[in-house]
Amino acid sequence: MASLSRLQKLQYSSDEFLLIGVRQSWQYFILVKAQSSILGNNF
Repeated sequence: MASLSRLQKLQYSSDEFLLIGVRQSWQYFILVKAQSSILGNNF
């Protein structure tokens, strides 16, 4: 039972990490897209 809760905690933390990574890469993509459109380059 303890190993199951530990596995669930590990799964939750990995999902959280993945969510944070996706959010950061999405914000980075928007930032690059905005900068390129400001500079007049077609990205």
